[in-house]
Amino acid sequence: MTDGLLFTDPYFGYASLERRCNEARAQYTDSKADLIEKLREIRDAASEAMNAAARDLSIRRGELDAIIHARGRLAQNNVTDSTLVIALRKRKFDFAIRLTLRHYFPPDT
Repeated sequence: MTDGLLFTDPYFGYASLERRCNEARAQYTDSKADLIEKLREIRDAASEAMNAAARDLSIRRGELDAIIHARGRLAQNNVTDSTLVIALRKRKFDFAIRLTLRHYFPPDT
């Protein structure tokens, strides 16, 4: 009976090897869990930054639409070359997007 309770060798003479193997497995599992947690934190931070950028872009698009609408009413009074107006609007919109993206995703230096 006592032999069965004290039996730790899966194979005779391999008890220390079995113990080291079990410790290595436990260490691997803990390391893997830590790395997964760090990756989740990184993912959450990136997701928050992207959501904030999307909200800011949405606000800026609304503001730009209001500006374009107001300019359109002014342009009706002073008819100008429509190609120039369209190019100016697109350039201002692209600039606003670049500023927003640069704010949330600064270039690596």
